Amino acid sequence: MIVRKRIVNNNFLSFVMRLLICVISAEVAAISFILYDQNVFVWSNWQFLSEENRINNLQKNAANELTIVDIDDKEDVKSFTNAELLQSRHFLTRQIFHPYLGYSMRPGWTMKGMVAPSKTSVNYHGFPNWMLNDIKETDFVVLILGGSVAGGFDWHKRAKLKEKLQKLLSKRNIKIIPAINGGYKQPHQLFVLNYLILNGISPNIVLNIDGFNEAYMGWMNWKYFKADVMNPYVDFTYQIQGNIASSKAARISILKAQNKVVKIQRRILSSVFALEYCYYKYFIFPSATQALQDAKNRVSIGFNKANSQYLIIPNTNSDIKMVQKRIVDIWIKSSILISKILKNTNTLYIHMLQPNQYYGNRVFSKEEAKVAFTKQEPYGRFRNEIVGPVYSQMIRKSDRLRKSGIIFINGTNLFDDEKRSVYSDSCCHILPLGNEIILNKIFSIIKSHLTEAPTKIIEK
Repeated sequence: MIVRKRIVNNNFLSFVMRLLICVISAEVAAISFILYDQNVFVWSNWQFLSEENRINNLQKNAANELTIVDIDDKEDVKSFTNAELLQSRHFLTRQIFHPYLGYSMRPGWTMKGMVAPSKTSVNYHGFPNWMLNDIKETDFVVLILGGSVAGGFDWHKRAKLKEKLQKLLSKRNIKIIPAINGGYKQPHQLFVLNYLILNGISPNIVLNIDGFNEAYMGWMNWKYFKADVMNPYVDFTYQIQGNIASSKAARISILKAQNKVVKIQRRILSSVFALEYCYYKYFIFPSATQALQDAKNRVSIGFNKANSQYLIIPNTNSDIKMVQKRIVDIWIKSSILISKILKNTNTLYIHMLQPNQYYGNRVFSKEEAKVAFTKQEPYGRFRNEIVGPVYSQMIRKSDRLRKSGIIFINGTNLFDDEKRSVYSDSCCHILPLGNEIILNKIFSIIKSHLTEAPTKIIEK
């Protein structure tokens, strides 16, 4: 009897040991596969992220998306978190077609949702944080033109710029007007200026911060959409059309599919075991993303050239060098036309070629390089194929701007002596420290002109 018990116990222990060895072997195999698949074993760090940190990471990523949820649809999607709502790129773009500017921001848009157009949201003309009827003839107006980098400069340094100007012009009411939008590039700035002048704006100073969007979005138009570089960024126009063409039910179906993908992503992030990670990453996640893609495909009208109801000027250049030249020519001609419009009104016009991590001699720390650069396309080819050649031509041909009386700042070397991080992502956007450097450079020029010829600029 005792012998039988020992045999049974030994068999059971043997079974448990074999089972344990199988589980460990499977776990080791899963870990090996992850290492092979990702090159970097990031999974081991995920389990140490708190749930709060994971949610914060999702919200940070979502905040960069071009999407919001219309306040009228809140009841239909009230079970979703704010991050999940923002993750749905095709639900409702924050951009809207504009009768004269191609597209603009949606009136009433804020980062937290839709409200009435006001000084704390997008106004009726599609620009953020100012109202036309608040601007008086006696105000000293600073108009900021450009894309999202110019918008970041305004967001970070508007109060500081106003404070500096107020010290010089104590008797004047200073108004900073950002006429910016993500993706704007020349000739957008030229058209925006004309549009605002026709609506009664008479700026004392115009700041135009640009360069990267001209290079990047002009190239994207040509490379991926077979469209002329002068078009507004074609990807945005397709997104807006897709939203218009999609029914509310279709958009909700996309949102639900996106919500499922986000939940699976969270499960992957919280995986403790490699087997669990592999199961959700390689078996569950692909089917969920395919379901999301299927939902998007059902509302794909407007997202391709054949179905476009928006005029897309076709590309006529097949040579990348001709594309680069056309981008630079449009950039120069647009700035010169801005200068000519402003010349007879005694407006101080300052044009800055914005700094960008894909051009110049800046030495990056390891920490900043992780944020400022990526191997993902299309950013990986920026330096050689578009930003480098276009920026070089812009700088080389900038004498045409100066000969036209434009105060031109080559900002590509502004950050060279700064050891701390100045870039906030792998595209082009700049941290408050970087915008402080830009502000100091711009204000030194403003101050010298206000000191040397104050009457011309102040009493216009």
